[in-house]
Amino acid sequence: EEAVAWVAELFRERRFPRHTLLFVEGEPGDHLYVVRRGSVRVFRSAVSGREKILDLFWPGDFFGEMALLEGGTRSASAETLEESVLLLLDRPGFERLTTRYPEVLVRISRVLSQRLRRANVQIEDLVFRDCRSRLARTLLDLTARSASGKPWGTVAEDRISKHELASLLGVSRETVSRTLMWLQEQGLVRLEGRRVVVLDAARLAAVAHSTR
Repeated sequence: EEAVAWVAELFRERRFPRHTLLFVEGEPGDHLYVVRRGSVRVFRSAVSGREKILDLFWPGDFFGEMALLEGGTRSASAETLEESVLLLLDRPGFERLTTRYPEVLVRISRVLSQRLRRANVQIEDLVFRDCRSRLARTLLDLTARSASGKPWGTVAEDRISKHELASLLGVSRETVSRTLMWLQEQGLVRLEGRRVVVLDAARLAAVAHSTR
């Protein structure tokens, strides 16, 4: 409890409205963020204006650590998907934390390894899998990372739109809509407005592992 109280003193809590840009690709990075409530998307933008979501973060997740670890600029941009409460840790606080508790760096490295593994899967999907299998895998991934802690039924509890799903997959919104309709016709999901209720996770996993 003493250690937790000491660490808590290093963080600042801030509330951000929906669609608040937290930082932009290329600018100096001076904070690590922890999601206490809400959700955040991290993305990159092309000159044409198209965006690709790299990852989504829910309560308990942290992001923004790369710029602190390597001392460089932000490699992507971040925006809240809904009204969110975030905990901010600045560079001096991060250095104090990791000096006093170096095991934190080991924990961070494990999370970074998991994210790298997930990124490798995304690259493999783009090369070898069609939109159906990629969307199925994404739905299952979001299910596993759901903040509800119960057998999942919705896409991040209405936090992610079809547009954001399309950006995450690197396809058009229309393609996502058609693919969701196909999954519903197969009895794998049920569409309820923005909600996507997973009805048959086992069969959805079979679609996720199919190749072109």
